[in-house]
Amino acid sequence: MSDQYNRLVAHTLSENGTTLTEQSYTYSTRIDDTNKKSHQIKQETFVGANNYGINRFYAYDTNGNVSTITETGTGGNKNQSFTYDYRGFLTNETGGSLNMIYAYDNNGNMTYKQNLSGGTPITLTYDNSTSGIW
Repeated sequence: MSDQYNRLVAHTLSENGTTLTEQSYTYSTRIDDTNKKSHQIKQETFVGANNYGINRFYAYDTNGNVSTITETGTGGNKNQSFTYDYRGFLTNETGGSLNMIYAYDNNGNMTYKQNLSGGTPITLTYDNSTSGIW
């Protein structure tokens, strides 16, 4: 089901007449530069079998990037936070045992990532064409 702005607000997955999952979404009331309603999700609710449920709450920085996701539900609570560089590229992601850092070259290609909570550093290199990682 969509709202008057054509944003998904509810979705039900059923099989043989039995509801398996239900999802609902609420959105930011912010109006963007083109005077259109924001498509930024403010809250996401998921209800599955055996009353398993999750609520996710999203917050955004002034550039419209996701800055935090707070999750509450049957499985416990989780928090994630994100920071970005001046270009809007993700530079840090934290939450639980995750503390990822990312670096990019001048073309915007990711060149490095590592989980500072114990992960192995990964260096990415690119050729001069548009074919991708080497």
